[in-house]
Amino acid sequence: MKNKKTLLETPSEEPVLLRGTSVEKVIDMLSTGRLVSRTEGNSERPADNGYMFFIPNKRAFEGHDFYDEIDIDYDVPGLEREAGYCARVSQQIEFLKQVFGDWPAKYHVEELEAMEFEKLMKAGVNIYKIDEYGGLGKLLSDAKGKKGVVIGINRKIFELDIEQGCDEPGQEAMIYVPNGLDIKYVLYVKPMGSEEKAKLDEFIRG
Repeated sequence: MKNKKTLLETPSEEPVLLRGTSVEKVIDMLSTGRLVSRTEGNSERPADNGYMFFIPNKRAFEGHDFYDEIDIDYDVPGLEREAGYCARVSQQIEFLKQVFGDWPAKYHVEELEAMEFEKLMKAGVNIYKIDEYGGLGKLLSDAKGKKGVVIGINRKIFELDIEQGCDEPGQEAMIYVPNGLDIKYVLYVKPMGSEEKAKLDEFIRG
């Protein structure tokens, strides 16, 4: 398995794809050697049925059939900012799961901020845990402090079948990996917040 510490270092090569996720998923990947995607019961969406979604680095696809299908063309910092949005959402959902015991992935912090309590209760969320946590203001403040982790993917990924993303064609790619993505395809991991960095550092030291 790859050296965990080197994955936190800035690489000399550019990533082919980027993905935003939670620090818990990354720690699990470093432990097991595989990055797993979420599942949502009987949903027919590809993301819930073995597909993993990424933001493509157009420059890395020169000469590849997928090149002309990519509309976005950012530098790596720009790509990391784009993936950072997904990382933030994933980390916030992970945090809300920890607070409430369960949280449907289709809902984000915005549902709490808009106080759509009836909708959340119908989805199985125990709203009364808000008071136990210390109130809605504290919960929202803490949730918005979660930043997640961005993962860069290396050129070995060309071994797999890279498809056009179905949610935002031209701006995303998807790969069918029903058993998760092997860590051999990971170029680097980048914590987007101090809390995520501390958790990764602690895990690697341990």
